[in-house]
Amino acid sequence: MSLLDQAKKLPLSPGVYLFLDTNGEVLYVGRATSLRKRVSSYFQKILEPRLREMIAQAKRIKYYETDTLLQAIILEANLIKKYWPKYNIRERDSRSFVFIVIPRTDYPEPLIMRGKELAKFLGMPQSSMKNPEQYLEFLAKKEKNFYIFGPYQSLDLVQNFLRVIRRIFPYSTCTPFSGKPCFDYQIGLCPGLCIGAISKKDYQKNIKNLVLLLSGQKEKLIKKLAKENPEKSKALQHIQDVALFNQKN
Repeated sequence: MSLLDQAKKLPLSPGVYLFLDTNGEVLYVGRATSLRKRVSSYFQKILEPRLREMIAQAKRIKYYETDTLLQAIILEANLIKKYWPKYNIRERDSRSFVFIVIPRTDYPEPLIMRGKELAKFLGMPQSSMKNPEQYLEFLAKKEKNFYIFGPYQSLDLVQNFLRVIRRIFPYSTCTPFSGKPCFDYQIGLCPGLCIGAISKKDYQKNIKNLVLLLSGQKEKLIKKLAKENPEKSKALQHIQDVALFNQKN
């Protein structure tokens, strides 16, 4: 079956698609609000040279359906990290991708960093920054002290979806125990670490839930929340793909 015929059989739902070559190697990973429409667009006459070359090598399309675009964004990043596909990183390098870093401390906050900033933050050798295998190997070693999620392909996208998720799993970006309520606390984004309104146990619970979500374990998280906090479970299941996620693909 040709690639175009495979594309026409894809569902119209959100998800992640992978182009594979004859040997089953992943050439490219992408996300879509509609798998069929997005993948079919690769067979138009106007296509950038990098993707035209990729399509010429591809023999099979693999896909994963998701309930929401948010899930697709998270899954896309996890699959890019797993396979580091040639045509995702061509004409860019690991320094230009975007990562979410959560320190394994008592009261952490998620940090958004480009690959170059992350490398500097972790003390990565310059040689490793230009070598994908060494880059990923170095990140794996650092995950004893940090949760590292990504690579994501858009800074705006990461900022937007963290803004949405923070309403369900609040975290603090203010000075802990300062005695003064920060602005985010007043609008419901900070759980009140600034004024000591949340315990370490409850703060860690929010962070662990966020980690589960970013790890792609949404179903496990929903079951966990159904017992602990049904309201948050319901909110998580009803996250809508609003204009915050209005990206090209």
